[in-house]
Amino acid sequence: MLIALYGVAENPKSYDQAFKAMSDADPRGLLRIFGVLPPGIHAEVEPIPRELSMRPLEIDSGYLVRRARGKPYIVLFEALTSWKPAIAERLAWYGAFLGHKYELPVQVYVVPLIDEACPRRVPRQGRAIRGGVTVVARLNWVKPWLIDAQTVLDMNSEELDAWAILFKISKAQELEALARVSGSKTAAPLFRILGGLRYRRKRDEFRVLLERMSAMVNRELFRESLAVQEWLDEGRVEGKAEGKAEGKAEGKAAGVREGLVKFLAFKFPNWAIPASLDSIRDASVLSRLFDKATVTKDKAAMARAIDKASKSQTF
Repeated sequence: MLIALYGVAENPKSYDQAFKAMSDADPRGLLRIFGVLPPGIHAEVEPIPRELSMRPLEIDSGYLVRRARGKPYIVLFEALTSWKPAIAERLAWYGAFLGHKYELPVQVYVVPLIDEACPRRVPRQGRAIRGGVTVVARLNWVKPWLIDAQTVLDMNSEELDAWAILFKISKAQELEALARVSGSKTAAPLFRILGGLRYRRKRDEFRVLLERMSAMVNRELFRESLAVQEWLDEGRVEGKAEGKAEGKAEGKAAGVREGLVKFLAFKFPNWAIPASLDSIRDASVLSRLFDKATVTKDKAAMARAIDKASKSQTF
């Protein structure tokens, strides 16, 4: 299964990492909730290598599906938050290269995660032309907001529960999903990330969702998750301001660094944050340090990570 995100305006890596984690956790279940594997059909779902040998294409996740009857095939998903015609062309190449490499049929599914990402007239084909060579891929569209969230909840899978917030969900179903994910250190943050995506234009409803989470999740975890968002938001604002004076890349890094410093001070009171953090100029490296800070409780491990990143400028 391929998941590649386009058009995520804020912190695309957080969405990308969330979708990778969720797709890898229960790929067979994911195919079922999206209707790719009908109920009652037994199949083995096997991950395939993420890199295609034909550059410059690389896939995030791919799955070989073997049913009890019938020929094996490859399922390719494209999850997106905005639509561009170039995506259809790209999918044609992905499908062609995968089909050529594995000599198997390829099914391509486009999954707009929000209704705004779905064009009014959905293209049924992706076409790529290079001189005398034309590649065509049939595009199957899955619209989560039209699928009853009960489809997810009936799977009784901790790895899938967080997906429910992107489906057609009632308040009762939302509360049930909240109750299920609240005890999980992995599902709760993913649910919150996807909730932010669902309610991205309805901040009041998102705040209500967070308030409900506060009644269910561990107080420390909840306060920490709110702090992460607060520091990230502040970092974005400060990064934009500094970006005007220092340049876009430097300003972005400065904003993330400022948010990280505030969060570390919140999480580890009275801790002397390593001065080497100031030498890290890559926003992506700082973002990954931020991710580590949200899950680690070991100051020494955090200090080692910062020191290593400052010396190599990678993490």
